Amino acid sequence: MTEYSIKLPQGNNVKTPQLADETARIHGDMKLALSAFDVDGQKGLSANELLQAFDYFVNKEKEIAVTGKKGDGIITSQDIGEIIKTDDKFAAIRDSLKDDNKVVELLSNIVMTLSALVQKNKDNNNAVFINSKTIEYTTDNGRVIRESDKMVTNRRSTIKEVEINGKKHKVQICTNEKGEEYVLSANGEYRYTTPSFVAKCLGYETESHWFKDDEYYAPISQDVRVPVEDSEHSAAMLGKQYKVWNPETNSFNNGKREFNQMRHFIGTK
Repeated sequence: MTEYSIKLPQGNNVKTPQLADETARIHGDMKLALSAFDVDGQKGLSANELLQAFDYFVNKEKEIAVTGKKGDGIITSQDIGEIIKTDDKFAAIRDSLKDDNKVVELLSNIVMTLSALVQKNKDNNNAVFINSKTIEYTTDNGRVIRESDKMVTNRRSTIKEVEINGKKHKVQICTNEKGEEYVLSANGEYRYTTPSFVAKCLGYETESHWFKDDEYYAPISQDVRVPVEDSEHSAAMLGKQYKVWNPETNSFNNGKREFNQMRHFIGTK
């Protein structure tokens, strides 16, 4: 299961999210998950009800801390997992999905997006709720931008057991909103600092050189269309996404990307 660690916006300048058409934009599992906050007698969630939903999770974070500390402003998927088990507000979505992990995933994405909504409105940008991972907002110069939960400080992690040099390690494979990839101990208390070890945990390949440090990369494939007379053939471009180690954060970021092969024609159009 993917785990989340979400930094909630702080401060007293929180404004009600501005929504263009909330009933059209919130539907399906999202609507069912937040149905307990639809209390004004009007069909659909209003902007004020979305703010109440955000406030609910802010207050719950002060009461429940499965990991971290109560009131530290960070809510995790483990906290949300505890919330849905102890509050019948989410009974309907639990009955519908019949999988608490899916409920936690959905609510984690909703909390991240509500946080982004609140933050953007706090920064005086009108924002609208698109789905459980995306908002759209208008900047001061009128530019409309659609962004994902990368606007919210968060961490996704997955527990994984890896075997390196014959020894098994249980670790957390992590990414954050900056695109940084790094590795923590299973309990989250220690961040590994050796790039070769982290690279192996992340499943990177190693490219060794005589006169410079090893380089790390992840194999990548990109589908392309190749014109041939009056038709198009599908092919796969194969290459490498190189990874750059940052010793200050003990994490990898994406570097250069190179394609060096084309193979697997898979049909015509």
